[in-house]
Amino acid sequence: MSPKIDATRQNFAAMRTVLLCPVCNKRLNLSGNSFRCPSGHCFDLSAKNYLNLAPHLKPPALYDERLFAARRAVFAAGFYAPLAEALIEQALAFQQKVGRSITVLDAGCGEGYFAAAMLNALGSDKCEMLALDLAKPGLLLAARLCRELKCLLADLARLPVPDNSLDIILNVLSPANYQEFRRVLHPGGLLLKIAPGADYLQEVRQAFNLPPGEKSEAEKLLAAAASTYSAADLRYTKHVTSEQRKALLAMSPLAGHHTAPKADFTEVTIDLQILIAQFGADY
Repeated sequence: MSPKIDATRQNFAAMRTVLLCPVCNKRLNLSGNSFRCPSGHCFDLSAKNYLNLAPHLKPPALYDERLFAARRAVFAAGFYAPLAEALIEQALAFQQKVGRSITVLDAGCGEGYFAAAMLNALGSDKCEMLALDLAKPGLLLAARLCRELKCLLADLARLPVPDNSLDIILNVLSPANYQEFRRVLHPGGLLLKIAPGADYLQEVRQAFNLPPGEKSEAEKLLAAAASTYSAADLRYTKHVTSEQRKALLAMSPLAGHHTAPKADFTEVTIDLQILIAQFGADY
């Protein structure tokens, strides 16, 4: 057994959260270097520290290695640090309130920045962090960024965990499936949903000659789905170097459809909406 696959196995062997087979929905159990269900479906662990629960699903075409490498550079430069701090504050308050270790899923984790930041802040004794995405290039970065993450290549529309098994779901600038979120969250669990505001990365949109952005409809959709929710805006600007400007342009899916002219913006607008929702009674 190679040291890398052994490390992956040890990481998943320590996992408290039950995983479900994406084919038949029965419980998966770790056997050797694979997870198997009673029906015989088998899913192999990767030496690269993730579990593939979507072997036949096609990843989003535009979300490639170049895009996620650019995002990694932008995150490493601290452009989203205020958002990470706000999310960590919510998770810490929740964990202290319930007084036990919590289970968190980053649904649409990308390269793992927010999942790793939260796990590092809370500690593995207070938090088990699942990081899920269908885009393999991003998930590989997440798996390397923090080996304690339980990285799952899986479909957000069919989460591979039982009903009422999660305490918190992070859903940062990613598609959402509120029916699934309701199913897997404890009745008093939290959804931390981050949606773009109208001016989010407006300088990048201008560089691609696109019309101004519009505020996401996430709040309206969440208001109809959740029992309770609150909304707060987070808006700030950050200075941009020439290298950071290149990364900001490259990290957008727009780069796959449009050619950006020479851009010369020296600051960028981060305009976000933080939505905190519950789908049942509080703890």
